[in-house]
Amino acid sequence: MNRHTHKALVFSAATLVAALTASGRAAVPTAVSPGFGPVYINMVAPPVVDPTLASDTIRYRTLPKLWDRQGELRVARRLLGDPVKRSHAVGHLAEDDLVARDPVWRKTAAANAPENDVWRWARGRLEGGQIKTHASGNAAAYLRDMLRDGKAEGFFVPDDHMGPLMQRIGQQVGKADGQGSEDAGAIWRAQLARVRPLGRTYGELERGVMASARRSVRRCALRGAGGTAAAVLAVDGVAIWYRCAEGELTPLQSQDAIAEALAKAGLVGGGTYVVVLLGANPMGLTVIVVGAVVYLVADYGFDELRPALTSSPLTHAQVEQVMPVGWRAQGP
Repeated sequence: MNRHTHKALVFSAATLVAALTASGRAAVPTAVSPGFGPVYINMVAPPVVDPTLASDTIRYRTLPKLWDRQGELRVARRLLGDPVKRSHAVGHLAEDDLVARDPVWRKTAAANAPENDVWRWARGRLEGGQIKTHASGNAAAYLRDMLRDGKAEGFFVPDDHMGPLMQRIGQQVGKADGQGSEDAGAIWRAQLARVRPLGRTYGELERGVMASARRSVRRCALRGAGGTAAAVLAVDGVAIWYRCAEGELTPLQSQDAIAEALAKAGLVGGGTYVVVLLGANPMGLTVIVVGAVVYLVADYGFDELRPALTSSPLTHAQVEQVMPVGWRAQGP
């Protein structure tokens, strides 16, 4: 490593520590990679991503049309199963999360504003910020973005991707200095000064998206379970009411029938919840078939248990054994 490269890497490391300190996240050197200088990690992780913010980002920015056409469940499963679309959601969430955590930054009026995602007033002038996230963390990919989108004063990347990017730029600074190119060195130093931390790692943002999608699946499964349970209870309730009106059930038998109906509704709802979590459509054939099977099995089980739970009438001799001495049965 020549003197110029060493100076560039030291400058990169110092800038990284200063930026992470300014963002409120402590950083310490944990290892030294040969030829690349110290590697930094964050010691204090920020709170988890706001689940409501993640849900709103997904609904209104990442997949609004799919949400409107096919619903929340379809969107959630798309994000859980499609890494590319999930990475898009991570990028959107990175922007929304930064603005939510740091009100100094504001989103640009146009969602497709060229080369600026956020802006703020700093030292009496307008300052723009470009936010980029790559699942791979590839420094070369970030560097291409920086060179292509050079208008924004700040270039925000996930905290865990910041170190490799700054080291990559530091190598370019050292190379330019080694070749005696002051202009090239100044350009790369300007790019290095643009790099800023998001205050989140990529993993934290992706976990926020995944957690929101899983909550959506559970919420839709719960709604489906509630719907099927209500339908079962309504059908059984009508049947019980009709039998009571016809005098087929005594008050005690009616109570037992209502208890059985509640139990069957709960079992059918539970079955619906499970199959929706496993991937079924809440309104699909799988849910109908599973619900019907669970209902029939539960109904058969109650039919088999009912005789064992019903009290048998005592014979006269048994009554004589349990009643006090001197008791005599009265005639009809």
